[in-house]
Formats: sequence, structure tokens, C-alpha cells
Amino acid sequence: MAAKVVKNVSIAPSPMWLRMRLYAAGVRPINNIVDITTETKRRTEGVMRYEQEIAATSSQVAMSKFIRDYLNDKLPDPNTAYIYMDCGDRTIDAGYIPLQMQINELFKAKGWGVAHFRCKLFPGHAHDENSWESRLHIPLEFLIKK
Repeated sequence: MAAKVVKNVSIAPSPMWLRMRLYAAGVRPINNIVDITTETKRRTEGVMRYEQEIAATSSQVAMSKFIRDYLNDKLPDPNTAYIYMDCGDRTIDAGYIPLQMQINELFKAKGWGVAHFRCKLFPGHAHDENSWESRLHIPLEFLIKK
């Protein structure tokens, strides 16, 4: 067993990535302290298998609702911002495709056209640094166009 004292920690909402990860696993986020403890426990117990969880129907439904609700409330005016999304069809990304299709429909319904919103699917790409590196220029060119 090991322990470490951490000082000057404030209880606050967890970062978005952690809340999404917990929702995807069917766990309700509470706050940054409880959530990171829960996530650490899940990882050390070997419970977390992202590729299986993200593809599981119950996980997809929980994450899908969370993301759609968040985007529905937080999206800026479609004429004042640019948003780029993409994913592959290998590893964890394969589970994102049905959700991404729902998100694309939400953007379309909210008036986002191709001038300000792009979403691309990259067949054969995984959720890893090598795949991201091979296509990094695409969102950069879209977001930093002159």
C-alpha cells in the first residue's frame, strides 16, 4: 500500500473528458475528487476495457445522451465558430461512429453548414497517436484557413 498527501485541492466539477469516460462506463460523475478516485479504482481493478465498453449499447446510450444534451445547450452560433471532428473505424473509434452520426444530425438541425462544421471518417484508422499524426493537417487547414 502507498499513500501521498496532496494539499490545496478544491472540490469542483470533473473535466469533460473524465465525465464522458464515466458516463460511457455507466457511472454517474459526482465531482473531481470522487470521479478520479472511481476512475483509478476501475483501472486498477482491470474493469476498464474501453473498446468493449464504448461499443456496449448501454454505454453508448449514456454517452450519447450526455454529449447530445451538452452540445444542444453549449453550441455557439454556427456563423461565429468552426468545429472539426473526425474518427477512424478501428479500436475504440469504431464505437463512436453511431454517436458521431447523431452529432452530425444535431449540428445540421442547428444550422451548421460545411463552411463551419466538418466531420470526417477515416477507414483503417485507430484511436492512437499514429493515426492522429497522419491526419493532423486536415483539421489544421480547416480551422486556420485564410
